[in-house]
Amino acid sequence: MPWCPICGFEYRAGSTVCADCGSELREEPTYQAAQRRSRRSVASYLLWGILVAGVSLMAWIGSGFVVWKQCSIPLPDGTGSVVYRARLSKILCAEWKRQVCIQTRDVHGRCRWVPPDPGGAWPVKVYWYPAKSGQGSYLRFEDPISEYFVDLKLGITLLVERRVDGSVYVGEISSPRPQTRYVYRPGTTEGVYTVDGHPVRELETYVASRSGKYIGRIDYPFNRFIPESESPEQPLPKH
Repeated sequence: MPWCPICGFEYRAGSTVCADCGSELREEPTYQAAQRRSRRSVASYLLWGILVAGVSLMAWIGSGFVVWKQCSIPLPDGTGSVVYRARLSKILCAEWKRQVCIQTRDVHGRCRWVPPDPGGAWPVKVYWYPAKSGQGSYLRFEDPISEYFVDLKLGITLLVERRVDGSVYVGEISSPRPQTRYVYRPGTTEGVYTVDGHPVRELETYVASRSGKYIGRIDYPFNRFIPESESPEQPLPKH
């Protein structure tokens, strides 16, 4: 059967020149033609398989950047819930941006940033502080590298900047990667600590003096809240 050694196309018996490139056709026995077609078919299947696998992998990676993984945390006082959600932001180090979205009678649908997960894939423990004397209520979240509060009355998130002698100092979070800085007052050698440019303040005593009531944990990849009734509190893994 005549075939073109340049283009690889086969021709009917009696043809001598390739219609595409003008090269002289070669004759080859039927069994050799069958072997060549078989090799070409295998190569085509492998190429398509690699392309499909590549497209599927990119789609899977892309879904992590687009789709928020989330779970709902019901509040113990029955006033609503908080949706905890995360989205993959850096594929090489598996860093996740994270938010909380507050759904209560006072604050509905407000989403605020919390510190990212830098690839540790750690669970997040959740604690509850009921309202008292016109302050709160609060949720406190803790993982091996960060600790932060959600003020459910004001609808803001607060990074724990430090703990000193039973006092807790916090600053409002307003970015996906909250930054703590010491800012000097103009013309002086004194200054204040800030979180995302917000001055750090001392948290209410009734919150600072207690660890709060453990109500459950959020499992990685942040799409499941496990209440305390199903899984008692356990120590966090070490960072």
